Amino acid sequence: KQSNPREQPDWLESLEIAILLHDYVYETAQPEAEPYYNETASVSFVTSMTKEFMCYRHLNLPLISSLIMATTHDDAYLAKTPEAEEPCQVIADLDLSILGTADSASWKNYTAGIRKEYAAYSDEKYTKGRLAFLSSLLQKEQIFHTKFFNKMLEKQARENIKNEIARLQQG
Repeated sequence: KQSNPREQPDWLESLEIAILLHDYVYETAQPEAEPYYNETASVSFVTSMTKEFMCYRHLNLPLISSLIMATTHDDAYLAKTPEAEEPCQVIADLDLSILGTADSASWKNYTAGIRKEYAAYSDEKYTKGRLAFLSSLLQKEQIFHTKFFNKMLEKQARENIKNEIARLQQG
């Protein structure tokens, strides 16, 4: 934690890199046998990038890897070390922040975009997977990990998710 609110946390550069590259590999038809294929492949890319280019060798690769894996939203990947706890929570919350939008046009664009990303899947398979993901979020005590995102977006996110689940179940 920083003592001066104007000071930047020492993990900020790692967070910025992770935000930029967490979806570097994004295959919606990822192999079912390889959970978190996209995230692990993105980590592999960052690892190879830091080895290949001298200007990136100063980066905190273990932290960047943890941050990218935190975007799986699997609790097993949130903060394996005390150093990573706060930035992992921040990136996970940023990644899900659209869920808390109060703007109905933004929500419609988001849900249409998600369906478009998974266009290779039948409606039945897409609906099953989407319902599983959304339901898993509702089962959590809190969707958002940080006080800021929880206070600002939690209530609206839960409402949006419940409405989306109802819409998907109606067909």
